[in-house]
Amino acid sequence: MTFGGRRSHRTCKPARLLSLVHAMTRRPKQMRKPPPAAPKKRPASGVLSEEILQRLPEQATYEGSVQHKDAMSFAGSPAPRQGATHVGALSESADCMLCPRKWAWKQDAATYLLRFAIKRGQFSASVGDGMPQHVWARDPVDRGIVYEARRLSYPDNGYKAYHLTAVQTASLEIDV
Repeated sequence: MTFGGRRSHRTCKPARLLSLVHAMTRRPKQMRKPPPAAPKKRPASGVLSEEILQRLPEQATYEGSVQHKDAMSFAGSPAPRQGATHVGALSESADCMLCPRKWAWKQDAATYLLRFAIKRGQFSASVGDGMPQHVWARDPVDRGIVYEARRLSYPDNGYKAYHLTAVQTASLEIDV
């Protein structure tokens, strides 16, 4: 192939030329619509009296859940739900996240973290008796992990907890 009387050092094969033309004339792929964002959870700490805020943490206890464990723990034998994943897994599922193993035998430390988060006002609307339905706390060592503690039906002051995905953490309206 020549350009202006000079021979080019590149040779252009017809198949390569056709693929180049195709790439230049192809319509761009239509972008997918992002999934809907979860509704933001608002804190309820601003509507409670100081007396209630002081009383709430004393009652809360971390009981754990075998559904969020993949190793023996104080909660019992592990029974993770199907599809449960760890933080950072390629198929990170918001449906059921497994608790880091460092918490397996640290019920007292988990209860302390739960109570500390309640003292800081990191919880959602309360049910009839004033106990928060959801509490959020950041891992004291791995600051990239945020846990959500959910109130259990039994015992009535007990909570189970699991860590949130980055998308779920971003939907929180409180400073965790």
